[in-house]
Amino acid sequence: MCLPPFPTAAQHIPSILPQRDRDQYGRIVAVCSLSQPDGSSLDLNEWMVLQGNAVAYTRFADDYVAAEAEARAARRGLWQGEFL
Repeated sequence: MCLPPFPTAAQHIPSILPQRDRDQYGRIVAVCSLSQPDGSSLDLNEWMVLQGNAVAYTRFADDYVAAEAEARAARRGLWQGEFL
């Protein structure tokens, strides 16, 4: 998969973040997305996991497990070394 470059805020208008849940510390769990010029939206959570800059937080959903597996297999980001 060819990963798109990180979008800049000037290029996109942030979408409203619908709250999914709250974690054990009271933080909001949400899907962050950016509107794209073609009308679609880019899931920033998935983008960060695909880059290897985040892990799939499976306590609330399995949405990003495949993205994490792809990043791990490609040794991107934190998967370049050992993850303790």
